[in-house]
Amino acid sequence: MNAPLSADFDLPGDRRGAPAHWCEQWSFDAVFPDPDDGEVMLGVAVSVGRRPATGRGWYHAVVVGPRRATVFVVDTDLVLGGGAGGLELRSPGLWADHNASAALGHWTVAAEAFGVALDDPWDAWGRAFGTPQPVGLDLEWDPVGAPDGPVGGSADDAGSWWVGCEVHGVVLVGDERHDVTGYGTRGRSWGPAVPVAEGHRRVWWRDGAGRWRHAAGAAPIDADGVAPLVPPVRSVTAWAPVLGAGDQRLIQALVACDDGESAGAGWLVQR
Repeated sequence: MNAPLSADFDLPGDRRGAPAHWCEQWSFDAVFPDPDDGEVMLGVAVSVGRRPATGRGWYHAVVVGPRRATVFVVDTDLVLGGGAGGLELRSPGLWADHNASAALGHWTVAAEAFGVALDDPWDAWGRAFGTPQPVGLDLEWDPVGAPDGPVGGSADDAGSWWVGCEVHGVVLVGDERHDVTGYGTRGRSWGPAVPVAEGHRRVWWRDGAGRWRHAAGAAPIDADGVAPLVPPVRSVTAWAPVLGAGDQRLIQALVACDDGESAGAGWLVQR
């Protein structure tokens, strides 16, 4: 990381004077082990973004796990609520809010929405016909350690960072209720057009010693436009691709990783 982060690098703030093409995004990913056997039970990934100059935003959340349908909640054109600096989102069938108790500290992520369960998660890039599912999230992210970069030179220019977190709360899907405790990351990215350029891959995982590991770089693409698996990703537990703002195809997956020194579970995100 280049320098200690200030509140401007984390909290939404009033940035209505930003250029029309400038946007920012907050991401929250988590892995929840089964309390009985320690194996991965659920994964949750949430992203909320906004274009301050237009007062519009986007939201996507996915709930995944082994041997279960992937459940998506996606809206790529939302009116921002909660004032100029808020991260509350509302639309028909969706309410979501994201609040910090302190900059670079504890965050709460909540949602009540109707999502769709897809037996084939890649249908999310098509017409996304599936089974309607109510989804509820009430999750808390508490940072462990200091944020990591890279970070740009200004909170109003371009950059990104992330931090490892302990995560706990409740996940509701259909008639299921899961009281969960696990680990994850949260971060913020910002800049012109889209927060991260296409062809970028980021993967994080936590190893058996409780250390967060991270790898990022250019993403190889195969003939079908989908990236092949490359180290440190060993295998995919569940795919969770989404169609993001501007119809951007975003590949996400709950993954098992091993870089030769440590192994564990985490998330892959690729544009």
